[in-house]
Amino acid sequence: MMVRPPKKFTCSDKRPQFFKIYIPDQSSQRLGIPSAFNKHFGGCLPYKSVIKRPAKRSWWVEVNKVGENIYFQKGWQEFVEDNSLEFGDFLVFSYAGKSIFYVQLFGKNGCTKEVAIPTGKNKKSQALAQDIQTFEPSDSSKEVTKTILLPRGPSAIQEKQRAIKAAGNIISDYPSFEVVMKPAYVVSGLMNIPSSFRRSHMEKRRRKAMVQLSDKLWPVKLISHTNGTARFGKGWLDFVTDNNVEVGDVCSFELIETNDFVLKVSICKCRGLAPNCL
Repeated sequence: MMVRPPKKFTCSDKRPQFFKIYIPDQSSQRLGIPSAFNKHFGGCLPYKSVIKRPAKRSWWVEVNKVGENIYFQKGWQEFVEDNSLEFGDFLVFSYAGKSIFYVQLFGKNGCTKEVAIPTGKNKKSQALAQDIQTFEPSDSSKEVTKTILLPRGPSAIQEKQRAIKAAGNIISDYPSFEVVMKPAYVVSGLMNIPSSFRRSHMEKRRRKAMVQLSDKLWPVKLISHTNGTARFGKGWLDFVTDNNVEVGDVCSFELIETNDFVLKVSICKCRGLAPNCL
């Protein structure tokens, strides 16, 4: 009887791939992505992306277009340092969509390089590995709060608690919910909507919403699933980027207009000596 081997981290043959040879003079500060690979981004460059390695190692990187060229830029230097990249190392990248890249590294000897252990300088990369999760819809904003994973340490916990408390002090006469920003929510362009709010205030056929901050509106696609869950889709990442929404921030949503489904947003910033609600 043939026994199937256990599934391992791998760059799937079904995913679009490209390879690069590491040359420090050209690749230590940024790494070029082949221009022909741009077609796999569907016309939307994954500005805030994640590079993942085996053993759940992950790194934030920014993908930017400079002229006609595309690069991994901010965050790439940390990846180079943590993985001790050397001249001649061979990197195979696989794009999984949703701003996630998988990578396999091979040394000059032709063998897979050992998984790097993040240094003390960049332990946040190690913590990030636990933050990138699949989207698991929650039935309430409280459940969303419980599942958030932030950078470790007493100060980070205190910052999160202050932001949550500040958001809880917002009084609204409209239907509302609160969500603590998880890494996936600020990177992938998707954000779960609490199921309790969806059941009470969202029509099953509704496909669009508007999120409002101050006097500006952002159109956002609503994605509903047969299991009763819903999330923000296209347009949400524009809101996140334009308003510098960060991991740990608490966003309060108020349904101020039902016909066009306008959600007024208040953002309570996690960072800082005192919470700052916008």
